[in-house]
Amino acid sequence: MSLVRCVLAVVGLLAWAGCEDAAPRARAAQVTLWEGGQRVAGATPVKLGELAARAADLGGQTVRVEGVVSGVCQHRGCWVEISDGAHRVIAKSLDHGIAFPRDAVGKRMIIEGPLRVGAVPSCGGGEHAQHAEPEGHSCPQPDLLVEVRGAVLLGS
Repeated sequence: MSLVRCVLAVVGLLAWAGCEDAAPRARAAQVTLWEGGQRVAGATPVKLGELAARAADLGGQTVRVEGVVSGVCQHRGCWVEISDGAHRVIAKSLDHGIAFPRDAVGKRMIIEGPLRVGAVPSCGGGEHAQHAEPEGHSCPQPDLLVEVRGAVLLGS
C-alpha cells in the first residue's frame, strides 16, 4: 500500500508543479517586438476608459496603459493611438525621442508616461521643424495625451 501512496504523491507533485509553471509559460508567449525610450516598469496600470473619467486626478502623473495599436504616424512615427475596443488614447514622445514602428497596427502595446490634459503641443516643433512635412500630414492634437517615456510592442 505504501508504494501506491508514494506513486500518487509523486503524480500529485508533478501535477502541482505543472500548474505552477503554466502562468510563466503564458507570459513568455508574448514576445517583445520593439522597445522605445525608458524601460516600462513602474507605473500602476490604468484602464483606457479610466483616463478621461479620472483626468483631473491623473493629470501630470505617470500612467501605464495597454491596448491594441489602432493608428501610427506614417510620416515619422511620432505618435501612436492605442485602443481597448471601446476607448482610445493618443500617445507621443513630445521631444521626438521615440519613433514608433509604422507597422505596429493590430499589435499590443504598453505605454508609460505622464498624462497630459489640455492643449498639447503639435508636431510642429523640435525634430519635425527640421524636416519637410508631406502634403496632407497632420498630427492629432487631443485634449488628453500620454507623453510617452517608454513603450513596448508585443507579439504572440
